[in-house]
Amino acid sequence: MMRTEPLFTRQGGGSLDTVIGMLLCTWLALTASLIGRNIPHSLGLLVLPVPCAGLVARIWGIVGGLLGLVCSAWVFCTALLAPFGRPDVASADARTAIFWMVLCGGVAAYVFARPRHAQSEPHSGGKPH
Repeated sequence: MMRTEPLFTRQGGGSLDTVIGMLLCTWLALTASLIGRNIPHSLGLLVLPVPCAGLVARIWGIVGGLLGLVCSAWVFCTALLAPFGRPDVASADARTAIFWMVLCGGVAAYVFARPRHAQSEPHSGGKPH
């Protein structure tokens, strides 16, 4: 019998998968923020959470991808963009970049999310019981 499910998906899910996905996105954003503080044009780093949210949504579920995206935005606002340590962002360009990061990352998480299985029973072939 042929395998019909995509490669990088997991069955099950639940709150542990959500937490794992959220922590992975947050860790990536924190690492990029700490490395990117010394880069003059660090707004380019805000592209990183978009594919990360899509990948997390594919492997650990859409909720983990979306929560990870929100946590990544918070980390970038507090650790990468001025003023440091506060969630408000002084630059209008940086606020726009954060907005587009969240918007595009949400779309990526939705598009690449693992498929939900509507039924747990095998298909009956259209015959009534």
